[in-house]
Amino acid sequence: MSPLSRGLIGKQGHSDQKQELESFIHEKTGLEFVRVPEGEFLYGGNKERKYLSEFWISKTPVTNEVYYQFLQQQRLVLFVPSHWKDEKPLPSQLDFSIVFVSWNDATNFCDWAGLRLPTDEEWEKAARGGLSGKAFPWGNQSPHDRARFDAAGASAVRSFAPNGYGLFDMAGNVWEWCQDWY
Repeated sequence: MSPLSRGLIGKQGHSDQKQELESFIHEKTGLEFVRVPEGEFLYGGNKERKYLSEFWISKTPVTNEVYYQFLQQQRLVLFVPSHWKDEKPLPSQLDFSIVFVSWNDATNFCDWAGLRLPTDEEWEKAARGGLSGKAFPWGNQSPHDRARFDAAGASAVRSFAPNGYGLFDMAGNVWEWCQDWY
């Protein structure tokens, strides 16, 4: 499955009001954002110890519905995913992750929304859900019934239990774009 745009992090610093919250709804997209606390985590296959400041990331990947809203507000001719019908997502797939978008499409979406893609380090820390050195966001147990890893297509967001930070689909389902190369 081709990469998609994900869970975005605000460009601006955090207001005092947001520092008191664990989540908030992003006004322009309607996506819920969750706070990932500052601290150390083990990064990459080498399990390098890294420290990151607090950041915010969307609770789910960007859905077909949210991406369609973005396309409707653009004056530019942008890529419309090929699996949509008549340049619209299928009604039965509005709550599925948007797929088959390029990195440029993802960053255009972020610019429109006043957001940015997460760095690879931010994404990995968020994906781990507060666990350290585990194979998956839920630990080392098999992904069977915990995530979608087959090639039969994507599933709706929130189809599986969230990780320790309350984030959905951080393993399996679809690939996700990051701001940088890892």
